Amino acid sequence: MQTTTPAPPNTSAPPTADSGRSVTSNPQPPAVSVFSPRLFSGPEPRKRSVFESPPPTYTRDELQSKCQHIPEADLRTSYKSILDCFLAPNILHVRVKHVRKEKDFYVHEDFLKDRSKFFKTEVSKLHTAVFRRVDLLDVRPETFAIYVNLLYTSKLATKGPEEWHWLCRLYILAERLQDVKTKNLTIDGMILCLQETLPLFSSTPVAKDRTNIDATSLAWLYEHTPENSAARRLAVDYYVQSGRAEWLLSEKNKYPAEFMFDIAVRLMQKRPSSLFASGSFKTSSLYYHEAVIATDKPAATEQKAGVE
Repeated sequence: MQTTTPAPPNTSAPPTADSGRSVTSNPQPPAVSVFSPRLFSGPEPRKRSVFESPPPTYTRDELQSKCQHIPEADLRTSYKSILDCFLAPNILHVRVKHVRKEKDFYVHEDFLKDRSKFFKTEVSKLHTAVFRRVDLLDVRPETFAIYVNLLYTSKLATKGPEEWHWLCRLYILAERLQDVKTKNLTIDGMILCLQETLPLFSSTPVAKDRTNIDATSLAWLYEHTPENSAARRLAVDYYVQSGRAEWLLSEKNKYPAEFMFDIAVRLMQKRPSSLFASGSFKTSSLYYHEAVIATDKPAATEQKAGVE
């Protein structure tokens, strides 16, 4: 006797109106990959160039008049010189002392030796030393910080209400360290400082304006710089060309005697003509006469009677 397996119940959906027709599913587009071959042919779409027309060209002066940013000409430098310095393992410990202030700095040795004859000599003495340290006495830590910043960035971090004083301190430090490049950069900063503050000088006495070249800063320069110092010449030329008598009168007892002598010599060199040119005196002698004060008549009559 054969047994038949019952068919599973029909669980399909009931027939619809389209039953009996052949139904074909909608074809799906093939997957597109960046590596797939191109499926169409035809003209290439127009590619837009970065500039539809050539960019306008301007001169440097025109860019300045249009307030456009102009890259600095010395923005780029050789990568090797800076790379060798930063990869160098030698870091020099510099201890700076001024009165009660003391500050430790750690600077790449090559930076200091390449710019300063003083550090080049001092480092050579530390060749076999266990602790490599150079002490700088009578130097403000702030001044040395400005110097180190200049070594790394070629920028003078001196802007402020007493910029001229900081520039003088930096120049004196560069003179001591025998760093000619820093002295030249400081002179550039001094000239820029004077050009920016010159309009204020016409109505402001030196004693009340710390941005001016006052007697204190000149005393520093003349005490710590040699006779042929460029900073001295700059200060003298500035006083001769743009100075006012009020500046000297306000601090007449504080100016260095050498500075006053240099001003006198410079003024003589710049005068347009001589009073005694070609043996002739061009100025009337009355210019040097003292005013005669007449005595009152009664006193004169009484004196005459006494004489008789």
